[in-house]
Amino acid sequence: MITINTLLGEMRRLTSGKFIGYNKENHQYFLEVEGGEDPDVLICERAGDLSDYMLDQYYFALLRRVMQCSDETYVSGVSIWEYDLVWQEKKVTRTGYLFFGAPNERSTAQPPQDYYIYFLQPFDPPPFTDEERPDEVFFYLKERSPEFIEKLKLFGGAMEMMKIAPTPDRPIYREKGEEYLGELSSYLLENITNAFAVTYQGSKKPLAERLQGRSAGSFKEIIDQGASFCLGGYFAGEYPDYPSFPVLLTRQNLKPSIEEAIKCLATGQSRLGARVLEGLQLLDGEEIAPEKSQYANYFLDVLREKGGSQVVNREELIAGPDRAERDIFFKLEPEFVVVVLAALVYRGDIVLNLAGREINAGNLVDMTRINLDDLINFRYYKIPPTLNIPALERLLVLLGLPPGLIKNESTREEAVRGIQEAALRTSRQVLFLQEEITGGLPCWGKNLISGEVQDGYRKLAGEHKSFLESLRRYNSVGRLKQFPYQEADIVHQLDIRERLQDVDKIALLARELGPYGAYLMTAEAVLSVDHPLVQDLQQLRAEFQGGLQDRKKLVASSFRQEMSRKARDLKKRYIEEYIHLHGKRRLNRREEERMARFLQDSRFEILKDLSEIKYLPGNQYRGLLNKVRSLIACPDLTKEELEVQAICPHCHFRPAEEWEFPAVGLVLSQLDEELDNMLDSWCRIMLDFVADPGVTSSFELLETEQKRAVKKFQARGKLPGEIREDFIQGMQLLFQGLDGVTFSVSGLKEVLAGDGGPCTVEEVKSRFAQYLADVLHGRNHEKVRMIIE
Repeated sequence: MITINTLLGEMRRLTSGKFIGYNKENHQYFLEVEGGEDPDVLICERAGDLSDYMLDQYYFALLRRVMQCSDETYVSGVSIWEYDLVWQEKKVTRTGYLFFGAPNERSTAQPPQDYYIYFLQPFDPPPFTDEERPDEVFFYLKERSPEFIEKLKLFGGAMEMMKIAPTPDRPIYREKGEEYLGELSSYLLENITNAFAVTYQGSKKPLAERLQGRSAGSFKEIIDQGASFCLGGYFAGEYPDYPSFPVLLTRQNLKPSIEEAIKCLATGQSRLGARVLEGLQLLDGEEIAPEKSQYANYFLDVLREKGGSQVVNREELIAGPDRAERDIFFKLEPEFVVVVLAALVYRGDIVLNLAGREINAGNLVDMTRINLDDLINFRYYKIPPTLNIPALERLLVLLGLPPGLIKNESTREEAVRGIQEAALRTSRQVLFLQEEITGGLPCWGKNLISGEVQDGYRKLAGEHKSFLESLRRYNSVGRLKQFPYQEADIVHQLDIRERLQDVDKIALLARELGPYGAYLMTAEAVLSVDHPLVQDLQQLRAEFQGGLQDRKKLVASSFRQEMSRKARDLKKRYIEEYIHLHGKRRLNRREEERMARFLQDSRFEILKDLSEIKYLPGNQYRGLLNKVRSLIACPDLTKEELEVQAICPHCHFRPAEEWEFPAVGLVLSQLDEELDNMLDSWCRIMLDFVADPGVTSSFELLETEQKRAVKKFQARGKLPGEIREDFIQGMQLLFQGLDGVTFSVSGLKEVLAGDGGPCTVEEVKSRFAQYLADVLHGRNHEKVRMIIE
């Protein structure tokens, strides 16, 4: 909700107070008939009264904006800020101080840091002595154009007026001040290289010369580049062995980067962490290799020089005031020292003590759960305990390695490599076995293990796999010193291994015989039950199932080999038998071509045309055609395909379902004779029909061409080479003059059989006569023609 006072205040701001006045004593607004006081005039008046000291303060206010300084200073009441500057050669930031003023107040910034950057007062500089220190850089505003000075004064005048103006008028002066400040900021950025000079160790040069033509970015970024160019040599001298990093590390990202580096050591999973390790020389390619790092070697040498069971305390390694601690030799920050020590822990060279809690190669992952402040405040580090030789000798025996490798100091690295390779290889084998156990080891339609036995083996496999996986962390001689298992633990694993070897033999039986069993079960299902080979298959399966009841036989290689041999022989016999049966029930390439020729035979075309005559037995033609078409061609089956699956992949032939079918070769060989016989039979039927005296009178009903075609057929006594439509229609019309009666053989059989009991000749004659009487009732016997199907 907008109030009247708010609205009047906004109108006064927009008109710069020229037409609306404000009485701060009674808080009333009123109209300025003559226009009131002009804020721009008041600002100019104030600007003219500013001293050089005040101009310096407003110059510093401008610098706060362009140098992105926070409102809170490092030292209360003094324009000093803690500052970060990128050391480009090492890709790290160095911490120092930024001053607005002369170095007279340097001592107020504690603790001492790497460098000090000063922006000196341009209007009223205080007296000071440049001691030409290598850690100090001075920036001078050497070029001050009249326009810049005028804008700076107006900015100061606006800010001064804002302090004394009535509350409703202050936004007017704040807005004016922001406008001037923006113009001043743009001026400085546009003229930065010419406007500023830089003094370093007594040498004063234009900023453009210090930058060597490489200025780019914001005002702050350009100033940082100039300071970095000056201080780079000093940093290199102060930190000659400081690490170079492949990624930029700053005060803001240092903590998460260090945490990622420790995570990378503990788990191997951190790309950022790997970059930190790379900078500290702790990587050899992608492998963690503390022995390659000068920092790791130095910290380890400090411990070795002390000898015995001595420890290296934190204060022996790290010194300096709070917020500026460094290691004594390389001047590394404590965060980097902790990463190097963690790498030595990783390799098993040291044990790190954190407030009474010890971190070794076996529990290095715990460091990822500890606060970084607690890590950098470690208490000490020491040599880890010695190797547990008896337990490690047992371990080598378990893994199939010579136990002497661990006794001889010169072959211990070889022993470590052997342990890692064997543990990885064996854990994969156990994992595969565990999956097989979970599946129950199916073979020939039966699981070889189940119930409590299956659960017991699965648990043993899981326990042994976990043990083997735990060995991965002991990938150096140093880490083996933290080996947590005792000799009795390894003996227990040896016992598990022996029990798993038994189930592995059973699994081998399932792996080797299982495919045969599945194949032969299919073979048994597709053969007819009375096939001799089925009996042999059933006998072998019974022999196999009998062997499952004998534990010793089940794990014996002789039983497995005997079963596999017999199953292999039966499979070979089945393939030969299947190919033989397949050849009898399926057309080969030559037979397929022969069948195609038959279907194109002219006799089929003649029978097809004649089958349109209603009174001819067309079902004979259709039956023969279906018989031919039912023949299946499958010429591509090979023995190699039957090695893979027990049924033809092309036609899926199952002998048990087609055992009654005639051989396709026999069907084809009889086809020619059947065609001739059918044509002769149909020809006789038609000749006998047209010769029937009862049909003679019907000839007069035919058209001329139809009568000629039928008469010609009757005269020749055989079918023409081409059946014409006139002939078909003529015969059709002649047959229509007759009364066709159809009855089936099965129906006649039912009538003659009566109630199914024995009967006399007279009874059969009587039943047949009665059947004919019933069928012919009401029909003209002279026109009736019996059609038997």
